[in-house]
Amino acid sequence: MGKATPDAVLDLMLDGIADNCDAIHVCSSEPANYAGIAAVELATTTLTVGDGNGDYTVANGDSSGRKLTVTSQSAIGVDTTGTATHVALSNGSDTLYYVLTCTSQALEDTGTVTIPTFDIEVADPT
Repeated sequence: MGKATPDAVLDLMLDGIADNCDAIHVCSSEPANYAGIAAVELATTTLTVGDGNGDYTVANGDSSGRKLTVTSQSAIGVDTTGTATHVALSNGSDTLYYVLTCTSQALEDTGTVTIPTFDIEVADPT
């Protein structure tokens, strides 16, 4: 028996992130929930929500399925000295949507940080 999921179904998750996440946080460890971001946040900046509106693009995945590309965010002011290990996407008020690891980097509260472009991929079923 074959397995298939229409792109529109896979896009529901990705659009949920793109349509709601207007904040990206650089963190010193993985936050467990939105409230936990405050204890580990080193830097944050705002994003423009919506697929194709500037910071997010939904498209075909690299090998299958679909992907959400989050554009690079440059020269974000660092608020707290620490070592960056995670990046988190939230709605900026009460919900944590996605967390990923990043290259470990020491940050100083007088400096800036750049988050490179990254993808969130949802594969076709196998």
